[in-house]
Amino acid sequence: MTQWENFVCLLAWLDYNVGPPMGAVFAALPVLPDINDLTPGSAFLTSLNGYGETFKRASVVGNTPQRWNESRIAWDFLAPYIVPPVTCDPNYYPESACGERTVALGVGITYDIVEAVLFFAIFEQIFCPDNDNWGEIEYLAGILAGMDGIDVLWNLIVSGYGASDGIVQSSSQNYPSTAAIQYPINGADSHLEATHSPYDHTTLDQVLESAAFQVPTQASCSFAMSPSNFSISPSGGTSSFSLATGAGCPWSAVSQEAWLTITSGTSGTSSGTVSFSVAPNPAAFPRTATIQAGNGLVSATFTVNQVGACSYSLSSQLVVLSPGGGTGTVTVNTQTGCVWSAVPNTTWITLNSGASGTASGTGSGSFTFTAATGNDDVSFSGTITVMSQILTVVVGSSVGTPGTGTLTVAGHPESYEPCYHCALIWESGSVYANIAGVTFSASYSGTTPTSASVATALASSINAASSPVSATVSGSVITIKSKDNGAVTNYSLSTSYSYNAGDFTSPAFTAAPSGSSLTGGTD
Repeated sequence: MTQWENFVCLLAWLDYNVGPPMGAVFAALPVLPDINDLTPGSAFLTSLNGYGETFKRASVVGNTPQRWNESRIAWDFLAPYIVPPVTCDPNYYPESACGERTVALGVGITYDIVEAVLFFAIFEQIFCPDNDNWGEIEYLAGILAGMDGIDVLWNLIVSGYGASDGIVQSSSQNYPSTAAIQYPINGADSHLEATHSPYDHTTLDQVLESAAFQVPTQASCSFAMSPSNFSISPSGGTSSFSLATGAGCPWSAVSQEAWLTITSGTSGTSSGTVSFSVAPNPAAFPRTATIQAGNGLVSATFTVNQVGACSYSLSSQLVVLSPGGGTGTVTVNTQTGCVWSAVPNTTWITLNSGASGTASGTGSGSFTFTAATGNDDVSFSGTITVMSQILTVVVGSSVGTPGTGTLTVAGHPESYEPCYHCALIWESGSVYANIAGVTFSASYSGTTPTSASVATALASSINAASSPVSATVSGSVITIKSKDNGAVTNYSLSTSYSYNAGDFTSPAFTAAPSGSSLTGGTD
């Protein structure tokens, strides 16, 4: 670039080389930027040009429509003083309603109207010379000549009347078309506020993504996670996932829930790994959280699913086997993702699945066990621990006697009338019997229950197929007898109840056991 290329370059050269007082005059001009650092040979340009380039040379050329550029730039200076900000964008961006494009368009329309009126005056003068339109023709022609002269002079001063008045002027390219890839911005704006132009923004994105630069932009980056989701037990834990993206693409990872925390890999450039920690889930219901990873414009989602706090129950709390032993199968009920294991507490019980004498699973499942053959004349019992549950296994005696006991139901229906002519409210509830850790129940309500009917219903429940005992009823007394023989059949025996505690202070029916356990069982 030389000082003779255009008027702006000449001003810069004079300001840098001539110095005061001329330099001071130029520096005081309000329309001139601080261009000392951009003059040829300046320390700034020397330092800037000292940086090595690792990419192919390219240039961005702003092919700005030059017509009426002077009106556009003049408007940028005057608009804040003559247009109230409340009625127009206070930034006066080129593309806004009050921006320089609108002004330039208005000047162009004015020029076209004057030109049309001039042609009409000339036409009328030719065909109607008596009207004498020469004065009007001279006046209109003077307006057009003045507008054209100002426009030509401005563009000559600013760009040497080159092809551009945009980001990098064509008349002062450091990378001419013979040595660099050209990226033209057709329709770009003039120098002032050119960076606000959507034309510039779109072309700059294309330049950065091109083969010449290969610099990733927000829109050109994409993100993929492997895996994309993760399931974990209620106890929580740690894990990680891989984030794949293009070389040079910046990203950040953010958790959307407090119980899911990122331990490493909160941000990075190019592909990377994100590690996270999941807190224990104290609730009984499952929960879901996500980690968003991306650049704000493009992102991907990683999902963590955690089951609720685990609870366990068994299909049976007691398994009774005939003398000589045998096998049994029990189902473990729990939530999806919950881990369980079964461990025998005695050597004569073995599990038919699992290693080291244990069985395990995730979610609901079942296991099978075998009780070894022993002395038929002797009864024995043992337990299997399944998480928080205890399974009791009983092997009976072939020569002994069974354990027996009774339950006596007492009570009668209770009611009260809360107000005059109001319907009666009857007490309702249930009576429970727990035998060898297995619970049986009978419910009651209304006017019809009696102690005998409640006893009959409770005995029917006790006689279920999985029950370790059988029951008979005589009035309100239930007689219980173990289905197997032996001393170990003196099962524990207890009762309880529930009732309408909102309207009553005591239950309508209760049951009393003959003792804390069945008696009479011998080997």
